[in-house]
Amino acid sequence: MQNRERLTLTTIGALALFVLLVTPPAYAASVSVGWNANSEPDLAGYRVHYGTASGSYTYHINVGNKTSQLVGNLIADTTYYFTVTAYDTAGNQSIP
Repeated sequence: MQNRERLTLTTIGALALFVLLVTPPAYAASVSVGWNANSEPDLAGYRVHYGTASGSYTYHINVGNKTSQLVGNLIADTTYYFTVTAYDTAGNQSIP
């Protein structure tokens, strides 16, 4: 290996190490969301909606008939907003 190649590889290695050392680790967090049951006779299930901006829910989880859900893979130290909707056997969805 020539000196120039060694210098390039050493520089790349040092930069990679620097990036690993100064990049804060992203920890996955989770939260448990719970709500009161809907009493409609044709209830089919619930959907949990969440995102990082109020009123803008990027993620959706169909949880069936459960009244709580553990939501994982959230980024620690990030604010999340949640809402839940119910849906009936015809597929109609409630307001949050």
